[in-house]
Amino acid sequence: MGSFVFEYGFIVAFLYGVVSLSITFFNKAVLSYYGFNYSTTLVLAQMLFALAATDVLRRRGTIVFPPANRATAKKMTPLATFFLLMVLVSLVSLAYVNISIYNTLRRLTTFAVMVGEYMFFKKVTPMDESMSVALMILGAFVSGYGDLSFSFISYAITLVSCVITAAYTVCIKLMKDTTPTSEFEMMFYNNVLSLPIVLVMVIVFELQAILSYPYLFNIGFLICFFTSMVQAFMLNYLMFLCSTVNSPLTTSVTGQLKAIISTVAGLFMFGDIVVNKVLVIGLSISAGGGVYYAYIKYNQQQQAASRRRADLAAAAAGLLTSPPPDTAANIIATGSSTAGDTADATLASPVKARSPAVAVVMEAVTVVAPEQVEEKATAESKQE
Repeated sequence: MGSFVFEYGFIVAFLYGVVSLSITFFNKAVLSYYGFNYSTTLVLAQMLFALAATDVLRRRGTIVFPPANRATAKKMTPLATFFLLMVLVSLVSLAYVNISIYNTLRRLTTFAVMVGEYMFFKKVTPMDESMSVALMILGAFVSGYGDLSFSFISYAITLVSCVITAAYTVCIKLMKDTTPTSEFEMMFYNNVLSLPIVLVMVIVFELQAILSYPYLFNIGFLICFFTSMVQAFMLNYLMFLCSTVNSPLTTSVTGQLKAIISTVAGLFMFGDIVVNKVLVIGLSISAGGGVYYAYIKYNQQQQAASRRRADLAAAAAGLLTSPPPDTAANIIATGSSTAGDTADATLASPVKARSPAVAVVMEAVTVVAPEQVEEKATAESKQE
């Protein structure tokens, strides 16, 4: 059984890495190699497929979330706005920037998120994380200096994409505090609320030009277009599945490996960049910063897991020392101790899976109502 879980987790992580890697190249092929300068149409196709696939999975019971309602849709509108801007600007930037430079500049999103978290949550980033992000920023500057195909407008669009992506990330955290939603419910509302705007944009700005597009029925173009359309949904689904089956850390590390591979491959594909020593040094510094950041996050997760285990062990030990009646009643009523409240979603629910020590204590402790005490005393007096 354990071997099966490991193999399944490995397969999911592997598929997530493959899709995460390949979708960038398929998008690049559609927008640059085939010269399909209609990114809004590509976004529309991806949204329609995502809504159809979400509906199928929901009907099969694979994913579950409440029916759509106007109140939730109204609260989700700001998030959907950032989502739409993020997707559109990201595709535009990818069309005009080499994949290697694109990956390097996109790492600056982490810095923008750090600024946003400080502004809205007063969260101060630890020094080691700041150092890793500083490496990413340094790598981006060195890469830009060594990029002989440097274009100010292309770089500016990509940096704007980073800021919008960071705003979307911070908005997700704000929304989760006010409107708790699952990943798929969030994706559903993003697509539904964005769809009318995207549809109007396609009809007004792109439809006429698309009808005269020279590669519209080209087999190679259609394969790349439909693959990109399908993979956009698969990426979100596999990201969710990878975080569920394995851990968010595995997803993060897989993403870092994907970025490194695509950065190297991007140097030799599409022929839109001149490789030189300064450029390679800048890309290497940025990739090193990304790996260092993933390593820091790994250590943080390991420490957090150790603290949770220690808290739960201390709570179980406290239960075995016969706590006061009100504490025991509270434990029975809630199914967890105060220390256990700090456990996050990666831990099993205490109601479904308790440690043997906790189970024994909770079965042994019984809260007796006053009426039951009186009935027992009456029965004993009758027997006497």
